[in-house]
Amino acid sequence: MTLEARWHLLEEDFELMLVNARHIKQVPGRKTDIGDAAWLCRLAEAGLLSASFVPPKPIRDLRLQTRYRRTQIAERKREAQRVQKALEDRMISPVASSACTAASGRCCSSPVTSR
Repeated sequence: MTLEARWHLLEEDFELMLVNARHIKQVPGRKTDIGDAAWLCRLAEAGLLSASFVPPKPIRDLRLQTRYRRTQIAERKREAQRVQKALEDRMISPVASSACTAASGRCCSSPVTSR
């Protein structure tokens, strides 16, 4: 389970604080694996930790959708370039190969691919 998934599970029931590790290293005190949780708890109670910004859930969802859309657009561009390169490798004119991604090219190629 990723840290992000754990955060989403716990944020409904607890008040969570995301802290930059660089800031924690600048706070004086011991830093051992055994007592880290208790030490961090005492630092938080004393107000020595500053929370990093975590956007609210609707903003996180919007960012996730935006990232997904961006990857889909990039994948569509890569696929169009693959088709264009394949056509050019088969000695089809560059004008025809670049037109294959236009609306008329997609319209003409759809009966060919549906057979």
